[in-house]
Amino acid sequence: MEQALSIAEAKRAGFRVVAADGNPDTPGLRLADEGLVLDIADEDAVIRAARNCAPAFLVPAPIGRLLTTVGAVNDALGLPGISRKAAEACTDKTIFHAMTTAHGLARPRQTALVAKDRTACRKAILDFGLPCIVKPRHGSGKRGVTAVRCKEDIEIAADQILETGGSGEDALIEELVEGAEYGVDAVMTNGRFMPVAVRAKILTPLPFRQEIEYYAPAPLSKPCLEALTTATARCAMALGIDHCFINADVILRHDGTAVVVEIAGRPAGLLIMHKLIPVLTGRNILGEVIAMLGGGAPFPPVGGALRPAALRFLSLPPGILQRVPEPADVRAREGIVAYACDLATGARIEPVTCCADVLARGHVIATGGSAEQARDRAAAILDLFTVATKEQKDERSTPRTTKP
Repeated sequence: MEQALSIAEAKRAGFRVVAADGNPDTPGLRLADEGLVLDIADEDAVIRAARNCAPAFLVPAPIGRLLTTVGAVNDALGLPGISRKAAEACTDKTIFHAMTTAHGLARPRQTALVAKDRTACRKAILDFGLPCIVKPRHGSGKRGVTAVRCKEDIEIAADQILETGGSGEDALIEELVEGAEYGVDAVMTNGRFMPVAVRAKILTPLPFRQEIEYYAPAPLSKPCLEALTTATARCAMALGIDHCFINADVILRHDGTAVVVEIAGRPAGLLIMHKLIPVLTGRNILGEVIAMLGGGAPFPPVGGALRPAALRFLSLPPGILQRVPEPADVRAREGIVAYACDLATGARIEPVTCCADVLARGHVIATGGSAEQARDRAAAILDLFTVATKEQKDERSTPRTTKP
């Protein structure tokens, strides 16, 4: 979906777009001027196809592990954008850890976990020590990421790693960094780090760490904001990221120091770059970077205060969905600038554990006189849904007794 939004933006800018994907039914192939059914994990095949197309640049779009293919094409054809070496450092958490540590950046302790079976998972986690984070070595979207604080969480972590392919490749165990997590969006061009936005995050309760809300301006002092952006800039430079977007997850420790836990040389996904950033900045940042990569004007700095806004996913409580508000009623409410819902009455709502869960449900974006007011307006939309929770059903099924 989000790749299709980037393709549409490039076409609006007047570029002819050629898209490649192994799935012939993906929306991006239909939207592009030319669609190639091609396994994008096959770097050599994608490079050959790219040579035939003679592109000016690759469209920046949210992409996970296969950001390395983007880098390989850029290197082979001499295109502006992230290199393969930098892309590999972004997508392989072991390489990321080694490179940032070598540059003296703050990093939590880390070790490899070859998760061949549940017994091996348990032993490795206990040997490492609690609290910790268990995550796949590759990938993004919070899939398979579990915070482990007690022995009960170990079983959840083992399930997540084994379900996400951990039996065939390395997983990782990292020290749990205590603090609040923020998202930092920026553009890197000619070695210059240009901040776009710092977003506060609301995450699911542990043991999972999936974002269910973003809002800005983040309620931070100037020194804390500078700590977040400085840490992100140093990390990007240490990995050699240039001529592309920067999207980073950064934890601000209680002592005011910042730790970059993940970074990618691409725009943020989860509708952040395509929908939230334009509301915050009043600018089409994606379009401006596309124009720059296509030989247009350099990317201008983002100045001034951000417009208060909140992006809230429809993170409803688990149960059976009984009522869904009318879209027109939602959009008519004050401060609501975007709304989409893919849920229908009768749907079973499960707990949120990864980004696929929130993207499959829908979202609301609200503005206000302050970030808190925007958050309140977005949260009020969730109150328009009715979910029959397990507790409610148990209450109805329990026989009532009366006193004599």
